[in-house]
Amino acid sequence: MSHNRRVNRRSIALSALAAFAGLPALFLAGCGGKDINNKEEVRQAVVEHLSKRGDLNMDGMDVQVASVSFEKDQAKATISVTPKGMKDGMQMSYALVRKGDKWEVKGKQDSGMSNHGGALPAPPPAAGGSPHGSQQ
Repeated sequence: MSHNRRVNRRSIALSALAAFAGLPALFLAGCGGKDINNKEEVRQAVVEHLSKRGDLNMDGMDVQVASVSFEKDQAKATISVTPKGMKDGMQMSYALVRKGDKWEVKGKQDSGMSNHGGALPAPPPAAGGSPHGSQQ
């Protein structure tokens, strides 16, 4: 076999390998591409959902994803929400659905977990002020 034929076959093989190696990236780009199956993306979706309520100051809350499971375009997550500076908060379970490159909360799930009375504790009072709004 001549040298040119060996080089030509090697070039073809390397070109084919390079083309197949790029397929996963091309596939991901065609499907939206962003991998959102992670705790941070789920946490962000829950923060956005809770922010829409209007009665919660999300800047004063710590939101943690205790656990999450993914199945195709759906996720189930257990979320811990605690007012900053406090130990006690509550845990809630949410069902999420994939919408493009983001998760969106579909609704709360009955988790059977204790949520310490069903409501978030009041955030600590502002420094120097009375929790009742009057000076003593």
